[in-house]
Amino acid sequence: MVDYITLPYDKMITFCEEIFTSYGFTNEQSHVITDVLLRADLYGIESHGVQRLVRYDREIGRGMVSIHAVPKVIHETPVSAVIDADRAMGQLSGVHGMQLAIKKAHK
Repeated sequence: MVDYITLPYDKMITFCEEIFTSYGFTNEQSHVITDVLLRADLYGIESHGVQRLVRYDREIGRGMVSIHAVPKVIHETPVSAVIDADRAMGQLSGVHGMQLAIKKAHK
């Protein structure tokens, strides 16, 4: 049986954001990553929630995830784009892709 610890949501926000800023992510990036992780937990998708912090620590430490990643469009059409995320955190590259898709949809 797994024991769970219940923490106030606002404390989890602060905790996670402080972790990501300590790695070198900007405050805005830390907020985006934290928001996605905590929403996953709230929606019951624990596999993509804060339990991933241990994995991210390992991946950042090994250089598998780049803190200073700069996603680049490597192929583009009027309605689509292929993006090289440059080993960015998935939450950040996902937002980047979503913003580009919204921009294309408005054209």
